[in-house]
Amino acid sequence: MQSPLLLSCKLTNAALKFLERRGEDLEPLYERFDWPVYYLRDPSSWLEADRLEAIFSMLIEIYGARVENETGVDFFSAVGHASPGLRAWGALDSVLKIVPGVRELYQQPDRFLASFVSPQPQIQGLQHAAENVVFRIGFSDVRMPHTARYLRAILECLPEFIGKPRAHVLWNHGNVSIEWSERQVPFIQPAPHIDNDGPSLSPDLLRTILVDLATAQRELELAKRTVQEKDAIILALQKANDVKANDVKASGVPAVDVERALHEIYKLGDYFARAQQIVTLLRAPSTRSGVRASAPILSSLAEALIRRTAWDRVSSEAPHAIRKASMLLRGEPVEVAEPARNQAPKVIAPIEKLPLSKPIDKLKTPSFFDS
Repeated sequence: MQSPLLLSCKLTNAALKFLERRGEDLEPLYERFDWPVYYLRDPSSWLEADRLEAIFSMLIEIYGARVENETGVDFFSAVGHASPGLRAWGALDSVLKIVPGVRELYQQPDRFLASFVSPQPQIQGLQHAAENVVFRIGFSDVRMPHTARYLRAILECLPEFIGKPRAHVLWNHGNVSIEWSERQVPFIQPAPHIDNDGPSLSPDLLRTILVDLATAQRELELAKRTVQEKDAIILALQKANDVKANDVKASGVPAVDVERALHEIYKLGDYFARAQQIVTLLRAPSTRSGVRASAPILSSLAEALIRRTAWDRVSSEAPHAIRKASMLLRGEPVEVAEPARNQAPKVIAPIEKLPLSKPIDKLKTPSFFDS
């Protein structure tokens, strides 16, 4: 699976700093953002190429015409040329300022561009001359024209980091040519007491620093993605817990009392089971000799009481009601059966005074402990 093309937020941080240096009002831009602005100002952050290109289109729409009229170049060329003074690239700014010469700056263009493009762009046909470098880069300036113009501009201004004149860069459909001249008068004259006879940094050490910097950026990018994934998991768990807490709160039962309520419901189920045993005994004919004569009267009385209290329906529905109540308290889904249409609800008839041939206290009632 091919990794998605990512662009460094060094680009967006430089553009925002460039606008701030000009005194531009950034409020119209922030109103159209649907992501955190601080993320775009973090030089170590990365963003999908298509999203960052969309941000660049937004910047041109709001500020492009005014910047072009005042600078004479397009917006991203102006931002790229101003990069040496913006200090928007983090550690890369400090590394570039200790490079001994222009040739060393362009020694490994793929390593330098890897600080802005991930995965590292593929370089083909790299050729070095005394004051010229040509190569072909696998980066589409047709798909991402704004980013390509910015990268071309920063390749032009690299010599300014070490006080040298700006280079000349041609970038056309992936074919890149860089030309410079060490003999030109630099824009920034070195201090007279500084000895500039020899390079202050060897090319091998420079390559090592650039490789270490690129590796550190990749590791930081991987660590940030891992943290973001863990944060997303934690946020999802927190939302799930909040939903359960809200459901319990809406039901009127405090979370700390759920276990106690479940315990009471289980006790109620046990009591109902014992009542079922008593009803079974009441319905069973007595076989003891001392109560044989009164068995028919007792049986008719028991059946009348059972019928009046709708025990048969209660005995069939009570276990389901107890089970549903315990499931609701545990937060489990419960299917609620809707009553049939045009069906009147059943009402348990009240217990009425029954005609008895003999007083009930004179009847021998079977005991729960009788054998």
